[in-house]
Amino acid sequence: MNGRISPPRRLRGVALACAMAWLQIGCGGGSDTADEPPPAARVPAGTLRVENGAVLSASGKPFVMRGINLQYGDNPSERLPMIDEIADTGANTIRLQLRSNTSAAQLRAALDRIVARQLVAVVMYWETDVTCQSGKEGFETAMTRWTADWKAVLSDPTYRAHLVLNIANEWGEPGDTYAATYRTAVARLRDAGYEFPLMIDAAHCGQDASVFGQRGAQRIADADPFGNVIFSTHAYWSYQSAAAIDNAVALVKGQGLPFVWGEFGQADFQADQGKATDHRHLIRQAESTGVGYLAWSWYGNGTEARILDMRQPGSAPSLTAYGQEVVEGGNAFQGIRATARQLE
Repeated sequence: MNGRISPPRRLRGVALACAMAWLQIGCGGGSDTADEPPPAARVPAGTLRVENGAVLSASGKPFVMRGINLQYGDNPSERLPMIDEIADTGANTIRLQLRSNTSAAQLRAALDRIVARQLVAVVMYWETDVTCQSGKEGFETAMTRWTADWKAVLSDPTYRAHLVLNIANEWGEPGDTYAATYRTAVARLRDAGYEFPLMIDAAHCGQDASVFGQRGAQRIADADPFGNVIFSTHAYWSYQSAAAIDNAVALVKGQGLPFVWGEFGQADFQADQGKATDHRHLIRQAESTGVGYLAWSWYGNGTEARILDMRQPGSAPSLTAYGQEVVEGGNAFQGIRATARQLE
């Protein structure tokens, strides 16, 4: 999601690179004539891992993400106790927002609490020069945080079985630069010693899944000697129809790779602008196909985006109407509490 506590998601001036037809044919670039890469090395023991298009726990049990985004980096002292609130919903995953100024100590405090509740942490880098942007400088700052500033914490064996690293929130536009940058980043993170899964957001504010089409996702995964990569799309204004949602999933799943909805909005958000997200179909479809999802977001959205808060303001946590649907379920679909299976 673009925007922390104040600015809401803004529509960028650049149009989507392809019409909605791209969700069926893809426009990721390149042909399929290249030689197949050698088989991926076996993921070392003790981490979550990708196998045959599914995510498995360190013990080899199937793991499907059912979780919630937490805008932790915006206000760590306020948001740290909210990790327990999210855990109490039955969620098995927290996508943990980190900012450029998040300290190693703040990261460790959050991970300690997440591991204590036996959750998975999808640690993700969010910053204004990365989210819905395509410049290299912001992306390079993210890489510095991962490979230097936060490395000692993320390399701690205490967290090893609970981590997924979401490299750069909603970075990039479709094209060769997107794919090449991510291929290089994957190799650098493996060189840094990380063996747990890496998560890649789709281009154009996380919404343009066409970059994963025509083996685009596979080419990025091929840069990983372990093949331990998860692909994520964010569902906002481009996902008003069931067909768009279904096709985005098929682009990745059709390549035998794991797919997660890393964020999604709700039907009332920007509905007056004709940009409502069909979150109910997304949840139903995720349950029927075994796809993971991480709802945006627990608390901390600003202005018009406050409608995306799942938690009411105040010291005693209570759910908003949207939060109630995601957690407890709604008409013809079950929520997180009924469908999440804890990490084994």
